[in-house]
Amino acid sequence: MKAGLNTKPKTKRIGVIDTGSNTVRLAVFDCDLSDRSKFKEPIDVKAVAGLSNYVQDGIFTQRGVEKASRTLSRHIDRAENLNCDEIYVFATAVLRNASNSEQAVHAIEKRIGHKIDLLSGFDEARLGCQGAFADGDDKEGTLIDLGGGSCEVTCFGETSVFSQSLKLGCISTYSEFVNCLFPTEEECRAIRFAAQDAIRSLNCDLSKTKQLFGIGGSVRAIARLTREMKCLEKTPKHIWATDVQDAVELLESHPDLFAHAAVRAVPERLHSVVPGCLIIGELISACGVEELDIKKGGLREGYLLSKL
Repeated sequence: MKAGLNTKPKTKRIGVIDTGSNTVRLAVFDCDLSDRSKFKEPIDVKAVAGLSNYVQDGIFTQRGVEKASRTLSRHIDRAENLNCDEIYVFATAVLRNASNSEQAVHAIEKRIGHKIDLLSGFDEARLGCQGAFADGDDKEGTLIDLGGGSCEVTCFGETSVFSQSLKLGCISTYSEFVNCLFPTEEECRAIRFAAQDAIRSLNCDLSKTKQLFGIGGSVRAIARLTREMKCLEKTPKHIWATDVQDAVELLESHPDLFAHAAVRAVPERLHSVVPGCLIIGELISACGVEELDIKKGGLREGYLLSKL
């Protein structure tokens, strides 16, 4: 018998499909089976599905089921063609908050022939935190994961971790408060007030935050917008309180300049980037800090680790 025929594989390729309010993303990870903390992400494919647009009166519609099924099926086919050993699909607020959540998930599962893991708000926050600090850099502070339909807040220290999911998203606030593409000054105030109300409902004291961290597409979109507005060479790894203030002030004073900057920086998030700025601005203010540090990892990485 030739040497090596009975050796076990040292790596495993895993596909993770994240079903969000605006985008559905396939992340393919090559995992080192000897060390679960070591993995690479060679492939990342994003599809803009806009699933939150298919929620009417709190119900995820049949058209939404069809759209989600088509998008997920394409990602599953891609993952299979990329020789993934395992494929996982999870969903967050867009399906979790629907009044017909269970029926919608079941209908999509039947169409795609694959199980969907519907994450609770607590699990979304917990896994996002695990993914953000998979590198071991777990300082004391607060982690924000602002999505389209919810905002996960995790306060963590040396001996305790607190997580809470707020029904406060950059797309859900857009849908509720904004009549056109970009919010007016009055609509901006309404979004700020909604963010302040949601923050007051938290069962932790954000004012004690030592350091603020952020994950997810919304905070990265703000960073890309900042790069465009300030003509920076690289996308910043931090969001300063003044960055979000400058973005909103530019919208109010020169909407034409803001619109062109947003089209160049975040064409797929034109409608949600300003609500995102307003919400992040309120969170930075509530934490009493000057900046938010953007972490590279996040929910998908945390979900992956839970499966290894």
